[in-house]
Amino acid sequence: MQFINQKRKSYNRGEVTIFTPQEQKHLFCQILCNNSYVDYQTMSSGLAKCFHTYFKYINRDEGNLDISRKKVEVMDFEQLLGMDSLW
Repeated sequence: MQFINQKRKSYNRGEVTIFTPQEQKHLFCQILCNNSYVDYQTMSSGLAKCFHTYFKYINRDEGNLDISRKKVEVMDFEQLLGMDSLW
């Protein structure tokens, strides 16, 4: 399997993925944010880390978050994807 670097609006060093941006958004919005696929009461730490990672990157790509090395700034709180699942 070959890994592909995805071109992003603000590319993070070391960020490598095997999914296209469309596949990433589908994974996050349709699976990770769907309580029929994910039981949030018994979520493993690995799944929580996966959700957190995709929450940041998907919302960054949508223009809702600005991610720098040491901070994350919310640009548009009302448009953040995955907020219902996060809480």
